[in-house]
Amino acid sequence: MDDMRAPVCIDLFRQHDVGRVCVLCDRTPIALPTSYRLVSDAGAFSIVMRTRPDGVVSRSLGPATFEVDEIDVMHGLAWSVLAQGELRLLPEAPGDPGLQPWVSGRSIWVALVVRAVTGLRITRTAGHLDRGQTSRSVRTEVRTSRVLAGRLDPA
Repeated sequence: MDDMRAPVCIDLFRQHDVGRVCVLCDRTPIALPTSYRLVSDAGAFSIVMRTRPDGVVSRSLGPATFEVDEIDVMHGLAWSVLAQGELRLLPEAPGDPGLQPWVSGRSIWVALVVRAVTGLRITRTAGHLDRGQTSRSVRTEVRTSRVLAGRLDPA
């Protein structure tokens, strides 16, 4: 089983371009798929995305999370990384993050200023999960890292 320390989590965010931003909407947590880019500046990380001016994301500034995962059912491998932070409006485009939304009408830039990342890797053990088996036959490992003073610090 691989370690899911902060550098591994950040690398997985960097390798992908679609994830889910998780915000509160009318006091209910929701996860919305979106394209994104990981932007780093002097060791601090932000997840930058575009949204609609009147959309749920642009109306849900404040504490939020962002999740990216991959599941390979055939080989019994899965991972998930979660960034926690503060969702903020950006006054302008952040340089050139190379971000093209999949859907038109996304003209507002927002960033999740990352303060912590968590990674989870799941490997199916011998005797895969058939109906009736419990999840105890799946091994998991979780590592949490915090962004302290603008730098990632493994926990």
